[in-house]
Amino acid sequence: MQVYAIDENRLVSAINADKGVNYECPECRAHVRLRRGKERQPHFFHLQKSSKCRLSQKGIIHLHLQNFVKSLFGAAEIESRFPEIGRIADVADFQSKRVFEIQYSPMDLDEAKGRCQDYESLGFQVIWILHDHTFNQSKITPTERFLRTKTCYFSNMDEKGQGCIYDQLEEVKGKRRLSKSDPYWVNLAVLNKLPRSKLPEELFHRSQTWPLYSEGDLIDLSLKGKFIPIKLRKIRMISRLKEAYLTWLHINLSKSCR
Repeated sequence: MQVYAIDENRLVSAINADKGVNYECPECRAHVRLRRGKERQPHFFHLQKSSKCRLSQKGIIHLHLQNFVKSLFGAAEIESRFPEIGRIADVADFQSKRVFEIQYSPMDLDEAKGRCQDYESLGFQVIWILHDHTFNQSKITPTERFLRTKTCYFSNMDEKGQGCIYDQLEEVKGKRRLSKSDPYWVNLAVLNKLPRSKLPEELFHRSQTWPLYSEGDLIDLSLKGKFIPIKLRKIRMISRLKEAYLTWLHINLSKSCR
């Protein structure tokens, strides 16, 4: 759901836009128009659909997270354009030079690395928020593994805007997440540079790669002396067991039909 467009080089919200008027998409520069109804949130739609335009693919949950992050910073901007690198940030705080990238859908590794390198080349630090819909599952993609080496958290926010952004401790082996802790709510409004302090063994990898940490996350708890051994919960394997059972059933049914 796209809620911002360009009107004569000015960013305009769907709430303040007029129906029947051609606007421009901030990302692909194609024509978009306003759509609204009694039971529908105002938003823009592309006159010609484009599978390559990232803005046109954003849903209501993505929008809720953008607005939530923006509310934490007075001067932050949604859909901020960075023409020098050809990027549009989900949320950008120019005062602190930080970009918040929200990822709900799958993303390939090259795109993830490209975004980080592009923003960092301008002196901006990127904080990633990965949604449970795609991420934090038992299988870990190369993209998620890479992003977890950055300042990176998860979110369980739903279509009503209810949920949180959280941190967790996890046990990973190969391409599998074997277990994880209960969520720890974080406050992104308070971000600090990682000091040269010794962290527990469980957080050692973060001390090597995370540029920032947030209030309420595991690094913050450790620095405040509140980090205690965390009990990890085994990730449910029902789906994998079901898949194995169906494979076994298919093989045996095939044999019986010969």
